[in-house]
Amino acid sequence: MNQRSESARLVRARKPEILVDLYGWGADVFEEICCDLFFDEVGVKNPERYGRPRQKQFGVDLVADRRDGTGIDALSCKCYKSIRPEQIRKFADEFLDHWGTHWATQCVRRFILCIACDLRGLERRAEIQAEKARFKALGIEFEIWAQRELSIRVRRSRELARQFFDPFPTNDPAPPPLQVVASGPAGLIQSAVISQIGALQSAVEQAVAATLDESRQLMLRGQHEKARELLLAIRGDLVRWSSLGPAVQARLLRQLAVLALNQRLIQECRTLLEEANSLAPEEEPRVQALLALRETGSSAALQVLASPKSKDGAMLRAGLLIEADQIADAEVLLQEWSTLKNVDAEWHRLAAFIACHQRRREDAFQHVLTAERLAPDWVPILEIGGIVRYACALSAAVPFRIGSVPEPVSIDLARVDDESQAHLQHAADRFALLCERIHDPESQKRWRLWKFACGALMVDREAQAKLECLRLIAETPTSAVAIFWALTNGYALPSDTLRRVEQQLRRDPPSIDDLQAAVALADYKRDFKKAAAIEPAQIN
Repeated sequence: MNQRSESARLVRARKPEILVDLYGWGADVFEEICCDLFFDEVGVKNPERYGRPRQKQFGVDLVADRRDGTGIDALSCKCYKSIRPEQIRKFADEFLDHWGTHWATQCVRRFILCIACDLRGLERRAEIQAEKARFKALGIEFEIWAQRELSIRVRRSRELARQFFDPFPTNDPAPPPLQVVASGPAGLIQSAVISQIGALQSAVEQAVAATLDESRQLMLRGQHEKARELLLAIRGDLVRWSSLGPAVQARLLRQLAVLALNQRLIQECRTLLEEANSLAPEEEPRVQALLALRETGSSAALQVLASPKSKDGAMLRAGLLIEADQIADAEVLLQEWSTLKNVDAEWHRLAAFIACHQRRREDAFQHVLTAERLAPDWVPILEIGGIVRYACALSAAVPFRIGSVPEPVSIDLARVDDESQAHLQHAADRFALLCERIHDPESQKRWRLWKFACGALMVDREAQAKLECLRLIAETPTSAVAIFWALTNGYALPSDTLRRVEQQLRRDPPSIDDLQAAVALADYKRDFKKAAAIEPAQIN
């Protein structure tokens, strides 16, 4: 009878990973494997080999469209058993040598170098870091997929492992589960189903990634509720949700967090963000920076997003710098990403802000025209288009600075030439369109003020402008900006309107809007002593 030994037994640890020999397949099959792996990337779509046989490839073997619509990713395949010093640089030069003549206008956002051999040496790491710096100067992210990275990706793609590496290498004495096939028709069906699981999961994630891209576009067009419905439909489908990887789940939750933040649901945003980070930490804390902006201000947000890594992160930081009145720093950051010129609407929107601040209104207008060509239906582009056209209609003597609402301007300081008056009309049309599309009360009130300001500076529109100003003052809360506009342009306010506004301002405690309106009303009545008595710190 066998007895269990009481002595300690040595259990050999399992090898943590298996490196796949990709070199042995040859260059052509290696490219096909890399193309299949490229297809599994969540952020890209339609990967394809670049060019037909014997066509010039300009240092690239594969290309794919980016799902965020910002350009393409390019991939170069090198089926080498080993490489010599400085060879990584030479591979990169095969692409960079054609930058000015071919790739500069192709909106390349990421360049991936796939090499079949091991690149663990410290010398190789130094070469890779040097190439990352070279590519970053062009606004391109540089990546290396060497033997270990490629092996991990192959293992994750069961369908690819079955197709190219059957039986797949393993430390286990028994073959992996995918190779177990029962006899008879039922066994054949079971094998077919199992072999498709990996491909099915990848297809589901690709479909969800496309939905996330669609949701992002809806958000930019101001269709927040529709975007939210798309995202909640995925999260509410337990089968589909459980089939997603943590990175895709985290991305969806972060989009929901942004939507919550837009609705000023701070706690909901924070909860969603914490859940997302528990699934997959955010490589670049963009949503956290937006939350800090809402809760604390631009300085705190800039500390959170101190070192942006991506294009989206850099553009967000540039916007935060503008918000913090650090215009020079924002301009430097945009110049570091100058490769986005003529290809990225957000880059031109921010450039228009900076040019307008620097009183280069014609330059700002040209940036607006480019942004409108690239993204004509984005809400931020419609808004900046209206504001810059309004600024172009003002006299050069007016020190215009972009703010959330239009500062009061006398009609005497508006240009009356046909082009300037057309600018005002086109600006008013954009603000009217925004009011129709977006139903958020605060945003609507802001755009109505801008639309009114456009009309107030148009020739022969004084009567209509006065009526609109009175309507804005009659609303609750009273618009301090509208009262200041009435004061600046000499609109007479009826006595009953004044009494109603004064009663409204007696609320306790007063809001910031109430205090600002009280100052405006005191100025309107020439009661400067009362205006000065309102505590400035309360308004601040």
